[in-house]
Amino acid sequence: MWLKAYAKRWRNTEGYQGVAMEVAKAKLALAGRAGLTEKNRLTSDAMILLSELTKIPGPYQKDAFDLRRQQSKGGASASAADAKTFDEAVTLGNAALEGGQWDEAVTAFSRAIELSSGVRDGKRVAEAKNSLAAAKYNVAHQMYRAGKWLECASAAESLAREDSTTAAAPQAASLAMAAALNLYVGVPANDATNRQAAMARLERIAKLTEETWPGKAEADDARIYLGQAFQARGEVDKAIGVFDNVSPKSQRYSRALTLAAAIHWQRYLTQKLNPASTADKAGKEKLAAERAKAVQKANAALEGLAKQAEAGKPLAPQHVEAQFLVAQMHFEAGEHKEAVALLKPLVDSIKASKPESLDNTTVRICVIAVQAYLALGDTARAGEVGTILADAGEDVPQVNAVLVQFVGMLNLERKKADAALIKATSEGNAKGISDGRARLASTQAMIGSVLKKVINRKQYSPSGLLVVADAAGAVGFSVEARNLYNQVANQPNADRKLKTHALAQLVGLLRQEGKFDEAYNRAEELVKENPRALPPLMERARVMQAWAATDPAKFDQAMAEWIRIRNLLEPMRPKPREYYDVVFYAAECLYIQAVKTPEQAREKAIQASQWLNGAKLMNPRLSGPDAVERYKALLEKLKPLVEGKPAAPPR
Repeated sequence: MWLKAYAKRWRNTEGYQGVAMEVAKAKLALAGRAGLTEKNRLTSDAMILLSELTKIPGPYQKDAFDLRRQQSKGGASASAADAKTFDEAVTLGNAALEGGQWDEAVTAFSRAIELSSGVRDGKRVAEAKNSLAAAKYNVAHQMYRAGKWLECASAAESLAREDSTTAAAPQAASLAMAAALNLYVGVPANDATNRQAAMARLERIAKLTEETWPGKAEADDARIYLGQAFQARGEVDKAIGVFDNVSPKSQRYSRALTLAAAIHWQRYLTQKLNPASTADKAGKEKLAAERAKAVQKANAALEGLAKQAEAGKPLAPQHVEAQFLVAQMHFEAGEHKEAVALLKPLVDSIKASKPESLDNTTVRICVIAVQAYLALGDTARAGEVGTILADAGEDVPQVNAVLVQFVGMLNLERKKADAALIKATSEGNAKGISDGRARLASTQAMIGSVLKKVINRKQYSPSGLLVVADAAGAVGFSVEARNLYNQVANQPNADRKLKTHALAQLVGLLRQEGKFDEAYNRAEELVKENPRALPPLMERARVMQAWAATDPAKFDQAMAEWIRIRNLLEPMRPKPREYYDVVFYAAECLYIQAVKTPEQAREKAIQASQWLNGAKLMNPRLSGPDAVERYKALLEKLKPLVEGKPAAPPR
């Protein structure tokens, strides 16, 4: 008795099944080389073993079906549509599920249900129905991932209605609503007929979900999807009302909080940009209240999602969305350390996944992270994040616009480093000079590293090309800068101002190479073609000033160039950024004249100081942080001359 029980247990083990499968294969192989009588005996023995294996659930069951079918028909592996028994169909269906062959799984389990009339075990039939529903759900989900919203919504809704008692049905309802929402959002606003039909579909599925599974999370999904539809058609107060009505006990409560917080936050940012909305006390209080609601709901959502998160596993998309939203709020408030603390895990997750392309959310996370790291002075981390954009971002206008923004931010960081060095030099601060040089070199190296990755991209706007070209020129990539400027200058549809700027920068590259005669002649041609355009005028003056450094006879002409531009810009309101650079160079020329002509030193120094101080009063930020420090340094040099003393010795 015990021997019989032991033998039964042994037959159900993988070890026995593996041995039996190998024995069956061996017998079939021998049969192929044996005489007729022996062949029949060996084949019969093998078929008995295979028949036994098909009845034992396990890793060899499908192979047994396949091998038995090949022997009986001489055909290929078992097809689900040709299954002869319930067990065979279920086995083929399970194998298809494991391999992710969803259509084949649907065929197999549908066949199993057809053959289930003689199956006495109702539990096994119910399992087959659940497996069929799961396979149908995955087919619909594939449609969703492919952006086939209509097909997905139809397939998932059909599953939710017809197989409502299966485990996959409520999930299918949620998937159907997600597809229906995308379908609604994708219809143009002026296509009233299709837009109304899409909304009706969403409302129909939502009603089905709420009525069929009122106590499940999918019922709250129905409310949330409807709220998002209201938001999509501009009814934001109605959408907030829907989100706020989701029960705090619901699994979807944190999701509803996140969506409501995002609406409050967007409304706050929009109102903040409108001066009229904050013109009085009531407007300011309303703005503050809007922000407070966004912050409170976003933090509550993040707290709830953090409790649901599983240690060691990637954050759910909803968790990422909430965490990024809170990070943006900290960043907007200038709380950069707090923002970085939330952004770092998101960036680390992006890096670990080694993405081949970036979605919109990932791009936005990287942009804010770059800005936050730069605000903290951590250019190395900023560069790491920017490299993600450069490496994985597609060469498309949307991504390239972000990369242009990143390059611009790095170039601003370079100006800040330059400003720190100017300040330390003017103060004679040896350590500050050393630190400033290191910081400037590090920033320039970072810009160079990023430029190598982005400079050959094609899908830039003309203005974007100029930003990249300016950065390249600033860090010594002269050949690359010249190529980019020429691209802008030669684009037939580029704005005339952008072309003029590019041509002026090409003159600047000649100046940097010491080709003053050629540079001045080209600048003259540009000025004649564009007499009121600033870039050619500015570059002509820069050429003359650089030339004067090697040929003092050119100095008076350089001075006259800057004075001419200053007088041209003086009546403008508001002043362009270039005005503050022009004032500096004109004042610097006066300072040099003051040093060279002691009898006129005080008069010229007073004039230069007045220009500089007047510009600072109009705009304390001037044209940037480097300009602020240059102004300070030059005023310090002018101070003894204004007081009637000799010029301070250079430090």
